[in-house]
Parts: sequence; C-alpha cells; structure tokens
Amino acid sequence: MSANLPGAAGGRLHDGGAAAVEFALLLPVFVMLVFGIISGGLTFERWIGVTQSAREASRFAATYPVDASNMSQWYLEVATAAAEGAGITIGTTDAATYFICVSFRRSSTETAAAPPDGLATYGTLATASGSCTGSTVDENRVEVLIERSSAFDWVLGGSTVAVTGANTSRYEPRLA
Repeated sequence: MSANLPGAAGGRLHDGGAAAVEFALLLPVFVMLVFGIISGGLTFERWIGVTQSAREASRFAATYPVDASNMSQWYLEVATAAAEGAGITIGTTDAATYFICVSFRRSSTETAAAPPDGLATYGTLATASGSCTGSTVDENRVEVLIERSSAFDWVLGGSTVAVTGANTSRYEPRLA
C-alpha cells in the first residue's frame, strides 16, 4: 500500500490556488511598472522633440536677417518656428503649459550696425527659468529656450514635469 502524499512519487500537488493568489498580488505591480515605462518613454520623446526644436530654431534664427526695424517680427518668427517643432501653437495652446524665450545678443566688439540686444518670451509656464540660456560667449549670437510641461502618469497617480531644450547659435545673417 502506498500513501498518496503530496510530493510523493505518483502523488499530485494541488497548488493552483496559490499560483492564482500570487498572480493577483503581483499583477498591480507589473501594471504600474508597464505604465510607468510607457509614460517615461513618452516624456523622453517630448524632451527629445523640445531639444531638437530649440536646436533647429536657433539655426534658423542664425541666418534669418534682422535689423532694429523688424526685431519684434524676427522674434515672433523664430518663436513660431521653435513652437511648431515642439508641438506648441503660440496663442492657442494653453500659455501656462509652455515657455519660449528667444534672445539676440550682440558682441561687445561689434562695429557693424547689428541690431541691439533683445529678448522676447512667450508663454507663462510656472517652472520656467524666465530667461534664455545665458551664454557668456562674446559674439553675435541667438539663444532659444523652450520649456514645456509633460504629464508623467502612474496607475495610482501622476505628476507634471517640465522638459527643457536650449541652444545657442552664432549669428551669421544673410544680407537683407
């Protein structure tokens, strides 16, 4: 006579219920991890877009002709180019969700009739630094800074982070 004990040869171990309980305990953790990874990836993608947009806008501005008579139009054109790449529409996107700063800095040794130093900002993102990149290089340059809020969501809550992109380019204008 052989005993039919759990784990004995020929016996059966009945633990299907334990596996279901373990699965039920671990499933929420795995779901939170998956959603966290997806949300983090989307935030990273938005940061890459904002950084690339700032880079492209400063390159655009570095060759866009400007003089003292059209500075406000120049700032708006550069900011619009920066905003488009970052998925922002100036004036229609909620101004509290973004901040764009465009700056023209004149070299202290400039002898030509270059436009004066200037700065224009668009949007009112609360975490924004309030100024452009602040480069200390002494040359004619254009600075573009973009900050945009991005939701970082988890299953049980979330937060908003500001993603930032900034670039400085030497100003090398075409003749107007």
